[in-house]
Amino acid sequence: MFRRFMAPVLVASLVVAASAVPALATSITGVQVRLPKVSAGGFTVAGAVEDGHGNPIVGADAGLCTAIDGCFAAETISGPGGTFTIQGVPAGSYFLKVYPPEGQNLQPSWYPGSTGGTIDPGSAAMVDVHAHTTGLTVHLVDGYRITGHVKTPGGDPAEGVSIVASGGGSGIPSDAAGFYQVVGLPAGPTQLLVRGPESGPLARQIPNGTVIDGLEVPEGGDPGTTYDTSIGDLTNQDITIVVGRSISGHVAGSAGLAVGVSGPGANPAYEAIVDGSGNFTVTGLYPGTSRLWFEVPGTVPGATNTWGYGYYAGPSATLTSAWADAAEVDTTAGDVTGLEAVLPTFPSISGTVRNVNGPVAGATVRVCGGSGTGCAYASSNGSGVFHLQNVPPD
Repeated sequence: MFRRFMAPVLVASLVVAASAVPALATSITGVQVRLPKVSAGGFTVAGAVEDGHGNPIVGADAGLCTAIDGCFAAETISGPGGTFTIQGVPAGSYFLKVYPPEGQNLQPSWYPGSTGGTIDPGSAAMVDVHAHTTGLTVHLVDGYRITGHVKTPGGDPAEGVSIVASGGGSGIPSDAAGFYQVVGLPAGPTQLLVRGPESGPLARQIPNGTVIDGLEVPEGGDPGTTYDTSIGDLTNQDITIVVGRSISGHVAGSAGLAVGVSGPGANPAYEAIVDGSGNFTVTGLYPGTSRLWFEVPGTVPGATNTWGYGYYAGPSATLTSAWADAAEVDTTAGDVTGLEAVLPTFPSISGTVRNVNGPVAGATVRVCGGSGTGCAYASSNGSGVFHLQNVPPD
């Protein structure tokens, strides 16, 4: 669940990082850290969350805001009976806002000063907290729905497709019959965004793709169709999802090494794994141009001791680490097969981290290329040794 509030977290830590400065010959002792006594000086704010009919809502986010756009003071989740208690609240005046659980047809609502709820920030009332405060009941305002079915171009139901509305609310993915819902919408215009399942043949939409006349289209196309909930719930809003294209080929020199392949664009969203014979197939691509990136599966840029292998650079060419030199693969007309790529042979960097007492275990070594090739990290082992692999020439 996306959390709208951030609870204050009190953390005391002393961080010592290995760096290119002379090591200290003596230890540092007597460092003292004092934490503010929030629990001793703070108050509790308690109440309940209900819908407009008085039914308790469990799992709602209730938070105190120092300003209409500053909801960061404190928060909690409503429990059994819809009750909530926010603890450790410093004395002051706050707005109380509650977000419904994902998937419920309710809108985020403000406390209006008495039992009830409002979606109008101008009608929100300040809650003065100078002692323990109880009995605040917020009614979440009913939302609007957009419902329909997602189908393939052949008319078959498409399961597991996520529909998101630009105007807010939360989407419930399509079921086995293709039925989808977007709930908790405010009254007004919105557009729908489509994303297919993470695996399978259905197109996993590139970010900001919208629906036009019931058909998903890519980012950068015509403005999406406007769905206006000012007139009430919208039903029978069917959507046809594109069946994705595929790109397949072979990676020479992989020797069975597991390599992730992803694309399109600068932020890859589609993945496959090169098999033991060096073959790969990427599915679910929205028709258009893609650039393929090869890396060790699960690699998180800047968080591991290896760089990726690079972008596909053309037929039988060695992969390149430069985005500008990557070859575009066009699936507009259909699937693309028979791509041949060659893994580069990259150097490595190894060494030992020491201080005056000998090797240092657990030190973090960060290495970054000077030409936009990114960074990688390595931790020294028990002998102080670190190793970074697949270092792009730089």
